[in-house]
Amino acid sequence: MATVIGRYVIIGNVRGPRGSKGDPGDPLNQVGWDYMKANFDALDGSDARAPIFAGRDSGVNHVHSDSQDYQTWLGSRDTDGGPTDYAEFHLRNRLGIHDSDGQFIGLTDSAFFYSELRVDKNTLQVPPEVLNSWGQRGGWGSGGGSGLANGDRIIDSNGDLQIAFPNVNSIPIWSSSTGYLLGPFLETAFADTGATVHGEGRSAERVEHTAARIGSYPALLTVIGGSIPASGSVVVTASNMETMAALKPYTGWLNGVHGTLASTSTEITFARSASGSVVAVAADTPFVSELGQAYRSSVPMLNIGKNSLRTIGSNVKVIEYTDNTVKWFSPMIKRVLVIGQFVDSTETPGSLQDVEVTAVNDYQRSKYGDWFFDLRAYLTGSQVWADTGITPTSTDLQQQADGLKPDSLSVDAAHLNSTANTAVANAIRAHVNNLGWY
Repeated sequence: MATVIGRYVIIGNVRGPRGSKGDPGDPLNQVGWDYMKANFDALDGSDARAPIFAGRDSGVNHVHSDSQDYQTWLGSRDTDGGPTDYAEFHLRNRLGIHDSDGQFIGLTDSAFFYSELRVDKNTLQVPPEVLNSWGQRGGWGSGGGSGLANGDRIIDSNGDLQIAFPNVNSIPIWSSSTGYLLGPFLETAFADTGATVHGEGRSAERVEHTAARIGSYPALLTVIGGSIPASGSVVVTASNMETMAALKPYTGWLNGVHGTLASTSTEITFARSASGSVVAVAADTPFVSELGQAYRSSVPMLNIGKNSLRTIGSNVKVIEYTDNTVKWFSPMIKRVLVIGQFVDSTETPGSLQDVEVTAVNDYQRSKYGDWFFDLRAYLTGSQVWADTGITPTSTDLQQQADGLKPDSLSVDAAHLNSTANTAVANAIRAHVNNLGWY
């Protein structure tokens, strides 16, 4: 029967399967149906739009049908009350919001061409071509006008011109053996960005060697004999870095003369690139790194100084060198990722390396926030096992609990294996994606 209470109606005793009108001759059912037709504009007899209740096995809570019993866009799921797939399809079409497989999510025109209001489906970032278009009209980035552009420069504290924006197509990884081994895997992880990863890791290199190659702490050289000869090489000394074979040879300029700086375990040499005149050189003249200048405006990754953490309090030097190197990179808008250090598998809790690495990581985590990738935390957490597909041993789990690099992720006590490096590279890529850099 139909009962009216104020402005509301209750339809009761309606027979037949739930969701259908039942037999038209059934007076109990027909009373309710007639009442609905008479009192609801949408149900005018010629277009009977009664609610249709679907079975639970269909995943649909209810839908409204048209005169041909086809469902309309008014429908909901029984799981959460949200719109059915069919309803969502109609809503997207009406609003012009489309989701293409493997491409974009965004607004389209009537011909289904995407507008600039779209994002990449995989990264949820605004596509580069849209940013370029906005830049051209808004006067920033690669565009013109009165806003910021890629050709703009700033004047640094030394009075030198520096660029405003980083070169996102260049990603050098500055490090010792950790970065040397990681470099090829970063190349794979960033292959789809169009950026080139430059592996600038060097096994056993100390923090001052890496900083000299970067250019943030140029090697201060004194030429034995006081002059660069007209050709060939000359022995030099460096007042601010050790004489070690670990130094990766690199090119640059010594008092305007181009050449290569290299070292054995006993002496450092400067070999000029081309013959010329004899050039006098004052003591402690800086050797200006050519590679450092080329990469100064890039998107660098810094994992420097682990081999310098060999004495109590050595973390202070590594922290200072890292901080000043971050400042040295030239763009006004910087993108620098500082990668933390891990503790070797054969160390013990409270060891010298453990204490010094912990001090560096704690400082850099606090200082750089989301510019800091906590490598040690990743290697001692549970996610690394899911990412590598490795089942940890009891020894691995104990090493993680002690804050050490697990054996199953290692090629030896001090280095990661290829499976672990693949996972680390992918984790770093995900980290910078979250920063919106790529």
